[in-house]
Amino acid sequence: MQDRIAELLEKQSIIEVGLRYASAVDTRDIDRFLSCFTPDARWYSDVHDARSHQEIAEAMQRAATHLDATQHVATNFEVTLDGDRATMRSCYIATHVKAPLEPYGLAGAYDDELVKTADGWRIRSRKLTIQWTSGDPTVMTGITR
Repeated sequence: MQDRIAELLEKQSIIEVGLRYASAVDTRDIDRFLSCFTPDARWYSDVHDARSHQEIAEAMQRAATHLDATQHVATNFEVTLDGDRATMRSCYIATHVKAPLEPYGLAGAYDDELVKTADGWRIRSRKLTIQWTSGDPTVMTGITR
């Protein structure tokens, strides 16, 4: 029973990284955002491929600072533990707003590799896969590779 409780607590700590990520993007809190990642992490999708804290910060700022607002909803967390390593798959819906344009929405999956550090769980690799979009894609004009 104690082992099962410990496993659940570890999984909850990992899920909290995914939730902190979404909140940090929406509040544009770069320090909180970077606290989700190892210093040498990879954060990538079809529109960006960043491989360090500096590159991740620059990519996030390019993606978000020109927008009026965003809302990222993360759900359906599936965590697999392997000692001090873990994988997590979760789903997201992200809405991006830039007046006067129609909001642009994306939905898909995050596939993560995480490691347990002295500061807690951190993402070593996060792949964003887009499954569908809606609205005006020109809202995303500020995002570049």
